[in-house]
Amino acid sequence: MKLNGNILDAIRKAIDYYGNTSQFAKKVGISHSTILFWLNGKTTNISGSIWDKKLRRKLRPFMTEPEPPPKPIAVHDPQTKYGSGAKGEPVQQFGKKIPALPFSQMDHLDITLQSPVSFVRSEMEAEAVFANPVTDYSFALLLDKAEYCPALPLGTPVLITGEDYAEPGDIVVARTRHPARLCFARYDRDGSRTRLIPLNPKLSPMEWDNHENAEKVFWLFPVREIAIDLGSFQWIGSSLVPRVRR
Repeated sequence: MKLNGNILDAIRKAIDYYGNTSQFAKKVGISHSTILFWLNGKTTNISGSIWDKKLRRKLRPFMTEPEPPPKPIAVHDPQTKYGSGAKGEPVQQFGKKIPALPFSQMDHLDITLQSPVSFVRSEMEAEAVFANPVTDYSFALLLDKAEYCPALPLGTPVLITGEDYAEPGDIVVARTRHPARLCFARYDRDGSRTRLIPLNPKLSPMEWDNHENAEKVFWLFPVREIAIDLGSFQWIGSSLVPRVRR
């Protein structure tokens, strides 16, 4: 996973807490030189195994969270929709640029340590504007691999609101456990069963009992808008392709 400012700040705080870099390295079982490489920028990534087995729990007390964490995995019925600025509700805004990140980068999101909007803001590579209103918890993901949805052109931005819940019939983005992958899919729930049907027809649907949600999904959020520039793309067969100018 990619090192970000939040993780680096937590490492520095942990070093201060344990006394020095050597003491911290001994505590977490990582070489002194590896930690120095992280701090001076020579290494910009942490392997997933080191993060999960050695660092995550040790750093958690030193992590900061600039935004409130999102609600639990969004696989339940929503009770309310966004208001228009009432007490305790996010204010909706039109035409505001929001941070955008390639969808594949969301594979590095650890929902237990950082909210999705905080993660996207710290790693953002672009900005996007949508027709629908956005809130402070909104962010955009750019479809950067054809495997997510072959019918959409690469770079298509989708609007996500990190505190929103999915309803049956919604298009969602998710990171699943079994199989372990990022998924752009249709979400369905019928009685005690939940289904994710990938928008890539070559991928198999996933189905499980609702009581197993936590075992099947790391995180899941509904897509509120897919922005396609139809001035630059046109439908050919079942796919969008760049428009040929004459």
